[in-house]
Amino acid sequence: MLENKLEEYKKITEFIIKNISNKDVDFNSLMDKREKIITELIDEKNTNLELIKEIYISKGLLDLDRKLKVTIEEEQAKVKEEIRKIHTIRNANKAYENNKKINSFFNRKI
Repeated sequence: MLENKLEEYKKITEFIIKNISNKDVDFNSLMDKREKIITELIDEKNTNLELIKEIYISKGLLDLDRKLKVTIEEEQAKVKEEIRKIHTIRNANKAYENNKKINSFFNRKI
């Protein structure tokens, strides 16, 4: 049972990593499922935490979680860069519009 839950945790994590750039997937619910699995494992009274840790490491979940963290950080960096570009474009458009409104001697007919 312990290994089955950790295997489900692993599948969810792999799915998140593969589809992180897909905007149609609800990652909040997937992350909640992962959290629920871990909480259930820890809250079980007859479960040894050392055994959970041993299986967690042996199944490669520690490395997988690290990979997920790096993937999420990369995606965050991409989104931040997009926001910066949008901000720059918006400021350039505002400046252009403001300069258009100013009466300039180049705009006057002679």
